[in-house]
Amino acid sequence: MTRIRRIRRSPPAVAAGVGVVAAVTAVLLLALVACTWSSPAAAVEAAGEDAEDGGFGAELGGDLGKDTLDLDGPGGEEEEADDAEADLPPPAAETSKDPEATAAIDPPSGPSASVYAAPTAVGAFFLETFQGDWESTWVKSGVSKFSGPWAVGGGASPGIPGDKGLIVTRRARHYGVSAPASTGDLTGKDFVLQYEVKLEDGLTCGGAYLKLPAAPFTDLRKFDSDTPYSIMFGPDKCGATDKVHFIFQSKHPKTGKMTEHHLKSPPPIAAADKKTHLYTLAVLANGSYTVSVDGDVKRNGELSEDFEPPVQPAEEIDDAQDSKPSDWVDEAKIPDAEATKPDDWDEDAPAQIPDAAAVMPESWLVDEPAKIPDPSAKKPDTWDDEEDGEWTAPTIDNPKCADVGCGVWTPPMIANPAYKGKWTAPMVDNPAYRGVWKPRKIPNPDYYEVGAVKLLPVEAVGVEIWSMDQGILFDNVLLGNDVSGATAFADATWKLKKAAEDEVSAAEAKKAKEEAKKAEAAKDPAPGLAAKVLAMLSTAEHALQPLEDMVRDSGLEPVLDKLVVAGIQTPMLVCAAAPLAVVLLLLSCMGSRRRRSTPAVPAAAPAPVVPVVPVVPVDGAEPAAESIDKPATAGVSVEAVGVRKRRGAREE
Repeated sequence: MTRIRRIRRSPPAVAAGVGVVAAVTAVLLLALVACTWSSPAAAVEAAGEDAEDGGFGAELGGDLGKDTLDLDGPGGEEEEADDAEADLPPPAAETSKDPEATAAIDPPSGPSASVYAAPTAVGAFFLETFQGDWESTWVKSGVSKFSGPWAVGGGASPGIPGDKGLIVTRRARHYGVSAPASTGDLTGKDFVLQYEVKLEDGLTCGGAYLKLPAAPFTDLRKFDSDTPYSIMFGPDKCGATDKVHFIFQSKHPKTGKMTEHHLKSPPPIAAADKKTHLYTLAVLANGSYTVSVDGDVKRNGELSEDFEPPVQPAEEIDDAQDSKPSDWVDEAKIPDAEATKPDDWDEDAPAQIPDAAAVMPESWLVDEPAKIPDPSAKKPDTWDDEEDGEWTAPTIDNPKCADVGCGVWTPPMIANPAYKGKWTAPMVDNPAYRGVWKPRKIPNPDYYEVGAVKLLPVEAVGVEIWSMDQGILFDNVLLGNDVSGATAFADATWKLKKAAEDEVSAAEAKKAKEEAKKAEAAKDPAPGLAAKVLAMLSTAEHALQPLEDMVRDSGLEPVLDKLVVAGIQTPMLVCAAAPLAVVLLLLSCMGSRRRRSTPAVPAAAPAPVVPVVPVVPVDGAEPAAESIDKPATAGVSVEAVGVRKRRGAREE
């Protein structure tokens, strides 16, 4: 029914009013049909058949599922996309970038009363969970540059109640802190470095990596960016930089020079989603390594192959004092001095020439200008002819030329087959060519034979970073020689945090989705009314179809159209007038029914033809004949009139 669908596409408030109009219209139709037709059973039967065929249920479910998207008007098409976005947690409000702002040390409710006892780790010679007196172990850098203040707490939303970590509290600061952690000689030993990082305020520009100062290193207060280290490992992000560093230093056995070796293709950092992430570096005794993020291996290989510069120094190097001789010829080809330009070589021939075979199109408008004055342009009110000169309208492209072309026609240009360009002599091999010059090689004074690549002994573990972000939380720092023990420790700590944080994230996403739905529902002055109106309209669409057919057959369809249009345009006026119309129509129908002598009965077989009844003349009148089909034209007796009425009643 097109009228019902028109109502569906109306806004909720209008649809509600029109729903009432539709209900009133339905009552009007029912009353009209009841007063007009004697047997409305056909309409009821048709509606029943439609329901039995599944049309009602299928249309009700299908149309509701489809048409409800149009309920809110033009914005309805975006409802599905909005629901998809509502499944995700909303972005947290961006915090102030004020360098003096302080990161959350504990949750808004205050420090947790719970006491968290971290498990132990097998094979760990250093383990820091920040649950005890951390300041008795960790020493802040005394270098003035590293003035960033540290704090230990649970952060804004600890994954495990009572758990604590080391927190970067201010933005735009250099931070330095270290703790003693001696590994001894690592030759022939496995080594594992593992820790957790939580970016509560994200990471826009800064590091969250660890540095392990190499032995000997005793004065922790001197820890800074120039401190020699064995390993630097962890996330770093700023601008185009987005990687998990793995850098190790080697010390030259003769000169003592420290050389940094960078992993050639470091993996990207974990998602900055304000959850706790696990970073693990394992270097095995055989010289192989693995870099893992959240327990997943991201890179693996050999220390001797995957780093730049390589650990093994070159045996020979270029002589920095050598220079190319002045007479060195490094041009492999030279112009042929014996070649001459051919006599038929025309250097003046153009590269393109007009196409002689082209013909001007018949529709070309030679007399039309390509540009015409803009007819819509008007002389500005402030234009002064004496000062500004005579005003002329700006020109625009002639619209007549858009498809056919105007003005003087010229043939298109094509490549000139005779074009050769400027003549140059062909190139030939240079007899004086000596090859590409390279400086001579000399023995590398720093060369030494590297056996197995090994890490320098570690003397401490520290954090030496610069960051434009706060709220960086370090926790569960582990150094050991048992990779499986580190994995088991992560299962007992990080995995529990991850599960708790995932649960909180899912709850926040659910809450955000519910709040979004509430906010959307608040826009509707009558929450839930739209769905009820749709259900009512879907029911009316099917139940009133037979009645609409009857109205169409009776010629009253224009009246119904006007009612629907009036309901959409002025629903309140129609709603106010409809009850009075219903009452008047019902009273009219009831009055007409009272005037009927007998109720309608099922149609009987055709009555036999009644013979002509002679009528007795009154006062000398001529006799008249009467039948059921034709009344008497002359005077009739009382008895004849009674017979006629009885016959008429039976016929009805």
